[in-house]
Amino acid sequence: MRYRLQRLLQTGGNNLPLLFLFDLFNNIHTMKKENPAKQFEKCLDISDRFDLLFTERVSLPIARVFAKLDASPSLVSIIGGLFGIGGAVLLVFNNLICTIIGILMIIFCSILDCADGQVARISHKGSMFGRCFDGTIDSVVYFAIYLCLAIRIIFFTNIPFTDIPWFPWYGLGLFAFIVVFGVFIHAAESRAADYFRNSYMFLSASDRGSELHSSEDMKRIVDEAPKGFQKFVLKSYISYTKLQERATPKLQELLKLIRENGGEIPSEVSTYYRENARKFARLPNILVFNFRTYVLFGLLLTTEILRFIGVCNISWELLIFPIVLLILEPIRLILSHKFEKVAKESTEVMKKVLDERKEKNI
Repeated sequence: MRYRLQRLLQTGGNNLPLLFLFDLFNNIHTMKKENPAKQFEKCLDISDRFDLLFTERVSLPIARVFAKLDASPSLVSIIGGLFGIGGAVLLVFNNLICTIIGILMIIFCSILDCADGQVARISHKGSMFGRCFDGTIDSVVYFAIYLCLAIRIIFFTNIPFTDIPWFPWYGLGLFAFIVVFGVFIHAAESRAADYFRNSYMFLSASDRGSELHSSEDMKRIVDEAPKGFQKFVLKSYISYTKLQERATPKLQELLKLIRENGGEIPSEVSTYYRENARKFARLPNILVFNFRTYVLFGLLLTTEILRFIGVCNISWELLIFPIVLLILEPIRLILSHKFEKVAKESTEVMKKVLDERKEKNI
């Protein structure tokens, strides 16, 4: 098959689609024994197992093709965002085929979301703007999913166990709840997960790929950025970072002490932090894409399959809201407490280390 594609490419001249397909097939063929996490030196302590086993292995050959085409990481982010928004729109319709296609498009959006970072590393085009722009695209996709889910429930389903439609009497209240829920609850959980993982990479001995920035750092970056869209995207990240800092006062005390120490993290501190936070370092991954989205996909497919075979007409996707509120929110609060506790203890360790150094100098 590989050589047939090669001959087809040779007869096709500079046909870009054929070039893309051949490079993609060739990369998939040669990636079987590769580990993307090792190639990009990712911190395995916090890496999501599903991403390691599936998403990153599928996205890597796609990223290599985009890198060969000299595509920017932001272009990959935009393409992924379009797939995500398109998939969200298809979820509006109470139709099994549309639901399956929509789910597959959102999964491909997730793969491209991973690929854009890999393109940045392969082509050495990583930037602070790229990271913020990627986060902005992710937020737009999530908002589109919740918005389309609200439209699906309100206009195309009835109140569970009744024949009463949601619209018009109950529709506006439910619509506002779903959209507000999607914006605030999901945003809070995503911010927490992002900050927990980056702070772990920064403070532990395995500082690999940490993207931990303070709001003051972001202000300096924004001041130096050119006016226009780039400055707008970077500026929006300042408030995002401030909310992260406000939610982690004990961690901020530790980071302040590190800055006062010239940015040096004593080995005793990094070792203590890693040994105590490592046991729950992977748990923040539950708060982001994979868990909630695949649970939602399962609920959507359950609704459509049961409706298709005529068993019941209940919108099981409504269960995603109590699942998030009763499972994911408590996990976020517990993790916040655990990370803050380790940060407080690490601060005491660092103070002790600094005091010992002063005594030796005296």
